Amino acid sequence: MDALTILCSEIRELERFTVFKSTQIDEVQDMLVAAIAPHRLEPANKIIDASLHRIALGDLSVLLLRYGAEVVVLPEPSDDVILVTIMLSGEYVVSDDVSRFTACVGDAFILESFQGLQLAASADAETLIVPLRRAAIARAAEALSGRAAPRHYGFDRHFPLNASGGMALSQLLQYLTVQAMAGNEALD
Repeated sequence: MDALTILCSEIRELERFTVFKSTQIDEVQDMLVAAIAPHRLEPANKIIDASLHRIALGDLSVLLLRYGAEVVVLPEPSDDVILVTIMLSGEYVVSDDVSRFTACVGDAFILESFQGLQLAASADAETLIVPLRRAAIARAAEALSGRAAPRHYGFDRHFPLNASGGMALSQLLQYLTVQAMAGNEALD
């Protein structure tokens, strides 16, 4: 069984932890701003059928997001959050001022900067998102290296989960999800 199949089977448990289900664009946008980062939503047909599920591990959240419609996401410029995203179904076309890529099922992407960023989600897109606070990553990097944290980390922006880094990410998320479901306070 591949890493994505195993991860998807564990992630289905996230559906028990619903943050919201809504067809109201403003409500969906407000809830996602609180959970992830400031942004604007532009549904293709002014229709949305979104849901967000969340487990928390201390300050770390693992989110399962579905828009249920074609939507364009326009994040506000920010360097406060780094988003780690795994595509479980559908696709996202991710573009900014200098590059463009399409993330499909079995792909992951990491967004370090939201400057000029636009994400176009297909109606069937379902993503697993881990928003990471840049300050927390900087503290960890400085503690591990003994040096000041870099402004940009140079993470691979888009990669398949069946690559070595992708498999490690899948296994980490699977572990975190299982521990959160078990109510393991050691992770808090």
